[in-house]
Amino acid sequence: GTVTYDDGTQTVLADSYYNLSISTAGTKTAGGNLDVNGDLTTAATASCKLDMTSYDLTIAGDLAVGATDGLDLSDASSDLIFNGTVSQTVAHAGNTSYEVYNMTINKTSGNLLLSNEIEANGILTFTSGVIDATSNDLTFTNNATVTGASDASHVIGVVNKNTSSTSQFIFPIGDGTTYSPIVITPSATSITDWEVSYSNVAYSDLSIDASGLDHVSSNEYWNLNRISGTADAVVDIWWASADNVTDYNDLAIAHYNGTDWEMITTSPYGTNTSGYIRSQGPVTSFSPFTIGTTSNVNALPVGLVMFEGEEVNQKNKLIWQVASEKNVDHFIIEKTKDGEFFEFVGSSISEQLEFEANDYSLMDEKVDPIINYYRLTAVDVNGVQTSYNLISIDNRLMKVEKELLKITNMWGQDIQPGYKGQVIYIYTDGSIERTFKLD
Repeated sequence: GTVTYDDGTQTVLADSYYNLSISTAGTKTAGGNLDVNGDLTTAATASCKLDMTSYDLTIAGDLAVGATDGLDLSDASSDLIFNGTVSQTVAHAGNTSYEVYNMTINKTSGNLLLSNEIEANGILTFTSGVIDATSNDLTFTNNATVTGASDASHVIGVVNKNTSSTSQFIFPIGDGTTYSPIVITPSATSITDWEVSYSNVAYSDLSIDASGLDHVSSNEYWNLNRISGTADAVVDIWWASADNVTDYNDLAIAHYNGTDWEMITTSPYGTNTSGYIRSQGPVTSFSPFTIGTTSNVNALPVGLVMFEGEEVNQKNKLIWQVASEKNVDHFIIEKTKDGEFFEFVGSSISEQLEFEANDYSLMDEKVDPIINYYRLTAVDVNGVQTSYNLISIDNRLMKVEKELLKITNMWGQDIQPGYKGQVIYIYTDGSIERTFKLD
């Protein structure tokens, strides 16, 4: 049930609650760490506040703060911990943004959805789970830091950073599955506001200038904007195994200048599997950045725009579109029933168009009346394979043509002319029909 504190000034007992409600005016002071297994709600009443100074607040459900100062987590020794097993929502009706000091994301499943902007002043610890900041931003103040970000735990959406120092900051950004950070090291201590988002698709224009690039990634790009202030910044962007790097020494940071992609003087650090590219000096122009290469040795992934399927006359039609496929040799379509064992369906030779979108289609002629799952794989000229997320086509209602296989009696014996009694018709799809033959 719900425990409600509804008097003026009260101490909220250190305990485990299911739902916890702070419903009336007056400060309710935590008497220790609070563990809420459901939802925590503070009323919209003025001066209604839960003060967590010196203690941690752990929530497995939704957090709904109703008043401007409805929840005080500004103390450096306090931590706001989200550990739910389903998606959780943070909402703050009193302010357009909500300030916390330390915050920890430790969710086994589901995202943390921001219904208001959150401003982090201390340490944000990523253990497991994704913060969804697609509707409302996550902002880090100058002294805020990040630890533990990974494929399993990062931010999707928009991340802001306020800087007034030259300390490096890693934006814990990704697409919900892959952690793809971008890093800044401001060149000055002047107050500057930065904004970052990440897209796991090709940028709308992949043309390059004459600065030395051979081509750029058609798989991803970062928007890094300087919203206010005058500081420039050294920029790092990271690559991973999915970027299909063959010779990391040829990698460079590419910046879109409004007309085409230009190469920034950079230095790569790492291996072909993973690493980062760092600008050799502060960058002065911002917005889209991506991974570029100075040679065609690094294929960089094909830019998949769409992969879909539909049933057509008891067959499944698979269609896909790519934004760029330089150095791609061919595509493979496979299907699976269990996600473990895959069956070859067919392949298509790549058109190897460099900067143009291209459409492909392939028909699966043999379809079972079940939910069929399909996988698209791009194979480059060096044999490196890049597979994309599965899609499904529900064929359970598909009308399957069947033929009569044999007719038997109830004991499975072939019937003879003149037989009277129960007759069983067995069809090629495994279905049977029973009837009685009386004459």
